[in-house]
Amino acid sequence: MGRARFLIVTGTDRDGGGESAWFGWRLVGANNRELGRSAGFFPHREACEQAVARLGDNLERAVPVVYAVRQDALWRWRLDLDGAEAARSGRAYHRLRECRYNLAHFLAGVPAAGARPGELPEQRRSVRHGGRPPGDLARPAVNR
Repeated sequence: MGRARFLIVTGTDRDGGGESAWFGWRLVGANNRELGRSAGFFPHREACEQAVARLGDNLERAVPVVYAVRQDALWRWRLDLDGAEAARSGRAYHRLRECRYNLAHFLAGVPAAGARPGELPEQRRSVRHGGRPPGDLARPAVNR
């Protein structure tokens, strides 16, 4: 039977004639569905792997925050660690109970994934123009 695992997500941004690499992480379940992701992106793989290890080592101190994204009641979650956002949901949920349910799956998946820096598989993304990684990796958290 499969289990949750961390993936390193990487890509290259091209903006103004220059190129810059970015790294983020995703936690996926046994069915390959995303359970959560890094709150930001990192300039080096090592920094990204250190963030995964830090989350795993300090999960019991992480503070979960569930919040409404918009007035139409879409819900998201994030984990704050030492006053900074460490992880977030990969999508918004229509129901509060679904958001909480998925947060619980993420919290159970982190220790099950057993993050081992240097051994995390990589998921390559395409080259992007405009200097922003895909999805939520570049967006700041909404504090509510």
